[in-house]
Amino acid sequence: MINKGDVFGQGALVREDYLRVSTAIAKTECKLAILDKEHFLFAVQQTPMFALEVLRGYSDRHRRLKKVMDALGNI
Repeated sequence: MINKGDVFGQGALVREDYLRVSTAIAKTECKLAILDKEHFLFAVQQTPMFALEVLRGYSDRHRRLKKVMDALGNI
C-alpha cells in the first residue's frame, strides 16, 4: 500500500529500459505530483533529503512485501 507522501513509479525513471512493472490504483480521491525523468533526477541531485525519502519509501515497501512473502511461505 502506498501512503500519503510516498513516491512510486521511480523504478521506471532510473532503469535504462524505462520498464514499469507495477500499476497503482487509488482507493480514494487523491492528488498526485508528477515528475518526468529530467525533473526527478534534478530533485534527487539537488535535494539529498528527497533522494533519502525515495530510498526509504522503496525500502519500506520492500520490507512489507518480504513480510507477506515470508508469511505465505509458512502456510
